[in-house]
Amino acid sequence: DRSTDKRSPITQIITKGLNNITYSHNGQFIAYVNGDNKVKHREFCYLGPHLLDYRQDQSEGRTYMVVNYKNKKEDAVKPLKLISKDNNSIFYTRDLVKDNFFVAYNGKHIDYKKARFEYLDNGDPVIFIDDIPKFVLTGFKNASNFIVQKGQPYNNELPVKSSTTNTSNTTTPSNTTNYTCKKGDCKNGWGQTDINGIVVDGTFKNGALHGLAYVSYPNGAYYHGEYKNNFREGMGYYKFDNGNTYVGYWKNGKQHGYGITFNSNGNITSAGEFENGKLIKNMASDYLNHIKSSNYCQGNCTDGFGQYTYGNGDTYLGFFKNNQRYSVGTYNWTNNSKFTGAYTLGGTRSGYGMYTYVDQSVFKGFFINDKIDGLGVMKYNKTGSVVYGVFNNKGAKIKDY
Repeated sequence: DRSTDKRSPITQIITKGLNNITYSHNGQFIAYVNGDNKVKHREFCYLGPHLLDYRQDQSEGRTYMVVNYKNKKEDAVKPLKLISKDNNSIFYTRDLVKDNFFVAYNGKHIDYKKARFEYLDNGDPVIFIDDIPKFVLTGFKNASNFIVQKGQPYNNELPVKSSTTNTSNTTTPSNTTNYTCKKGDCKNGWGQTDINGIVVDGTFKNGALHGLAYVSYPNGAYYHGEYKNNFREGMGYYKFDNGNTYVGYWKNGKQHGYGITFNSNGNITSAGEFENGKLIKNMASDYLNHIKSSNYCQGNCTDGFGQYTYGNGDTYLGFFKNNQRYSVGTYNWTNNSKFTGAYTLGGTRSGYGMYTYVDQSVFKGFFINDKIDGLGVMKYNKTGSVVYGVFNNKGAKIKDY
């Protein structure tokens, strides 16, 4: 019981030789750890018939368990077994008869209404809370009925998924003969092709996509960004058919370099370094856990990933290096304009990016030294017109490709 004033005094000897016990009395229970029932913070819950008792004193978290607690009689001494010492106490149990399972984190059941799960190849479920991967239920496939098992924090075990969208670049002009050049120059210039229902607007070199491409798939997925010899390479933005998004760098058609993933609700699920399509270094943990390194920064705004709020109210969400914006990020101005794209060391916008103006017109293309400069596409919000070509540093088209 959490309130000591309701406990009845115990004057008789109830057990000898046990350091950690619980004792049921009048429908409540008293827990003693090394003869003391005082603790800074405590949570408890049931996993099947077993009781989990999580205690935190100073900086240490400890989890105790009473095996088969519910099936033991009233006024019985029940040994407390120490089963973990950490501040990320993750335990679960399976109900094999009903094909169900239950998960406790730091002595409390997770919010099952906000939870979902995906299986790893070995059969272990990854538990998502609010679409953010949090826990892995290790040993799940071989877990016995109502035996309490220890899980672990999520650590990038899931591969980066491309959903059902084909991202292998096998349907680009030089790889198939079933396409037509609908407009422009699809050999050495700017053109539009239709490849089995996939519409591509982009720049071509020797008949291959090379430079910039804007690709729309029949299933609703799309990509805009850099291409090299028919492969996504460089900075790019990919929205999958399930609504998830990847913003970052590519090589040979796969996520490679710094990148950020979002779920269909626009919430960040990971951010870090990718290699051949897999996340090998997740740098978003502090940001996702709402850890503030200062009043202005959530996450790591020195050499990592985070969100920084400037004195004028502008915000930047992305990667940092040497305290400066770096590689990939989104800058939001208080006037509702926004940039998402590439940053060079020093914090300037240089490379491919997407800029949204105050009037919600959008430019997708190249930047140099914080200004539009080079190939791109401008869509004007008021008129709906779309302009392709080479733009100067004032955002005006100066020539066709």
